[in-house]
Amino acid sequence: MCPKLERLHHMHGVLRTQRHRATGVLAGEYDWGRIQIADYVRRYAPGTVLWISDNAPRGAERLPVSRARSVLGRETDVIVFDGFAGFDIDALGAVGGSIRGGGLLFLLMPALDNWQHFDDPAKERMAVHGYTAGEVGGRWFEHLKRCLLEASGVIILSQHDEVHGGGLTAAPSLVSGEVHDADCVTADQADAVAAVTRTVRGHRRRPAVLISDRGRGKSAALGIAAARVLRDPGHHILVTAPRRSAAASVFLHAARLLPGSVLHGGQLSVASSVLEFVAPERLRSKALTASLVMIDEAAALPTPLLHDILRRHSRLAFATTVHGYEGSGRAFELRFSQHLDQHSVGWRRVQLNTPIRWAAGDPLEEWLFRALALNARIAESASVGGVRIEDVKSKYLSQGELATQPDVLEQVFGLMVQAHYRTRPYDLRYLMDAPNVSVVAMFADDTVVAVALLAIEGDFDQDTASAIVDGHRRPRGHLLPESLAVHFGLEAGPTARYARIVRIAVHPALRGRGLGSSLVSFILESSRGRGLDCVGTTFGATPALTRFWGHAGLQPLRLGVRRGTASGSHALLMLRGLSANGIDLVQLASEVFARNFRSQLADTLTLVPTKVVLEVLGQRVMAPAMPDIRQWRDVAAFALLGRTYEDVVGSLETTVWWALASEERSVKLSALCCDLLVARVLQKRSWTACAELCKAPGRAGVLALLRDGMAKILEGADLTAVQAEVLRLQARSIARSGPSRG
Repeated sequence: MCPKLERLHHMHGVLRTQRHRATGVLAGEYDWGRIQIADYVRRYAPGTVLWISDNAPRGAERLPVSRARSVLGRETDVIVFDGFAGFDIDALGAVGGSIRGGGLLFLLMPALDNWQHFDDPAKERMAVHGYTAGEVGGRWFEHLKRCLLEASGVIILSQHDEVHGGGLTAAPSLVSGEVHDADCVTADQADAVAAVTRTVRGHRRRPAVLISDRGRGKSAALGIAAARVLRDPGHHILVTAPRRSAAASVFLHAARLLPGSVLHGGQLSVASSVLEFVAPERLRSKALTASLVMIDEAAALPTPLLHDILRRHSRLAFATTVHGYEGSGRAFELRFSQHLDQHSVGWRRVQLNTPIRWAAGDPLEEWLFRALALNARIAESASVGGVRIEDVKSKYLSQGELATQPDVLEQVFGLMVQAHYRTRPYDLRYLMDAPNVSVVAMFADDTVVAVALLAIEGDFDQDTASAIVDGHRRPRGHLLPESLAVHFGLEAGPTARYARIVRIAVHPALRGRGLGSSLVSFILESSRGRGLDCVGTTFGATPALTRFWGHAGLQPLRLGVRRGTASGSHALLMLRGLSANGIDLVQLASEVFARNFRSQLADTLTLVPTKVVLEVLGQRVMAPAMPDIRQWRDVAAFALLGRTYEDVVGSLETTVWWALASEERSVKLSALCCDLLVARVLQKRSWTACAELCKAPGRAGVLALLRDGMAKILEGADLTAVQAEVLRLQARSIARSGPSRG
């Protein structure tokens, strides 16, 4: 074996005695690196070896990079990560947590001085239409190299140069507390198991929430707790996760503690008790009942789905990874903790800190956290709590500045992680290297307190624009111009230039103080100065977000017909014109939206939350026609004389549309009344669904509320003819009811 590999073997041996993991980087020609790795594995046979590569040696166990995340739920001794196969940094985050203590990670990479200009196949993913892969930056690779060179427990073996790295630090003492539970490895894990079992045997609606980094045994804790519950007859536990493979560890640990149990497919049976995997969406079903529902990797599930699960099931355990490659556990914890405080008083939080899969202070975990910015932090709340809007200044940050100012990069990415639970390591590489991306940051002195990520889109020639409208072209990475072309048929859409606000985040301690609106105003003004036609955004529609963007002057133009898999909400596109061309474009799109939205509500958008619909209507972009006198008479007859709903439904629809979307309306309706008018009159939901929505006693109760709401609309209609008709019908109603008896 060459002396370079001997040095790696020595370092690996030292770390193995400490249950720490080593990293060996083979930097050089592809075939040379593969030969060195094969030689090392053959000589030392260090256990199970898994190649994350599309071109592994014959006979080796391998997974293509596209399937790297399927390593969840398993452990291995050595992983070879083939950087030449398309460097997916989310995949690196996934496999890094699957190497057990004493194991080894190989990175197969080009020569060290070529990383910034490395022809990485994964660059194609960031090369949006109009750019080549060669125009995608290599700043993240320089960041990775810096992290590896500064890390302990890493050796970089260069084909033509000296060995780099190889420094070792002493292993810290492992203090996990005394463990009094024979099934558990650490005191943390024992506390987690106790919290989960208590949700079954204690008060209802007090869920347990397990928070940890990877390798701390949270999934094992769920399995141990499940086994203890299933020992009693007649229990049915449901477990879910983003994929069934992600819950494999729960089943394996439960089966280990249940002699005689049978594990088949997604179900573990023992006597009359069952542990069953179900897809996340199925937990919305009223038909499913369970002694306990477990949700593993909860941060990777849509927040609205988690809220539905919390509402439908009374005994729950959530578990999530703090530093996840699929979604941010920190953002999940921040947002979901607030929701739990409001709806599940007495819920229990358990933090698992002590590693189980490897020893504390593991050098591989430390450099991986730095390289993927999994430990990106924001300023302490106490240090920014007094910041006022007049104290801040907004500016564009170049990608070069981000690459050379690690403190700023950490704060920028930390804010994105806190604000968006779907933020992944890939997003770090995207903001550092994507060729059409701009970053706008808001500073209070040297502290980043808000940030926005922009993508520049559009500016197509006329022939390409026509091809997009006709459906012959689908240019990647141009969401706004493509939407205006495909969904609105506007050939002027692709030729305009846009700034799309991809993400926006404000420090949690400063939300609600106007910083977000101020940052959007800065983007609008600076975009106008840069010659852009429009500024727009798309997001999973909620009432609060729709209101925020509406206050910034953006108009709602399209509500997606399907719920997004990530957000669980319908995507809303909002846009503001800046130039004369952009203003005309938004006006045209607004007219198309106004023509279609009313019909869509009764068709593809019938289940959109009513408060989202009300917020869109509240933007006042529909310009609805005033009901004519005949329609007002129908409404009055329905509200005051009891005319049947079916006989006047057309007039009710026109009137409700006017009442909710008109700038002229003065009527004040209760929130419940507005919800019901949208659900029944505009969305045509069933009487049963509407009764459930407003807690009314069936159809009769819904009708009574509808009549009352329409009567209030009549009262608010400032029209002499309408008021005269109301008085006439009120008199008829009194006459028909006869004199009072009593």
